[in-house]
Amino acid sequence: MNSKSNLPKKMIPCRWCHEPIMNYDDICKHCNEYQNDFDQHKYGKELLNDSTLSITDWVIIFLFQLIGFGLGGIHLANGEKTRGLKVIIYSLILAFINITTAIVNYGIFRYFSKLINLN
Repeated sequence: MNSKSNLPKKMIPCRWCHEPIMNYDDICKHCNEYQNDFDQHKYGKELLNDSTLSITDWVIIFLFQLIGFGLGGIHLANGEKTRGLKVIIYSLILAFINITTAIVNYGIFRYFSKLINLN
């Protein structure tokens, strides 16, 4: 932890992680936290209104649809209504596509296995 006396003149410690930042910085470059309560409150609320999906959201939606439902519920509980609904809807769509594909593949397998008398 850096103390204020050891820092260069134009630097102060971050109020959260205590790493050195410039005294005019609004956001810490180390922990990405706002340095005053007004900015944290103002921009923190705006971040909740951001409905874009992160890379993590997309990976979970594509690979783990059931977990995607839970992730959408977490977003909804955190006040991110649009983002949560997007994750849930996309997870439902992909789960439907995966189930439909599995059923079709099973039907094709059974058809061809009967043709060559595997069953």
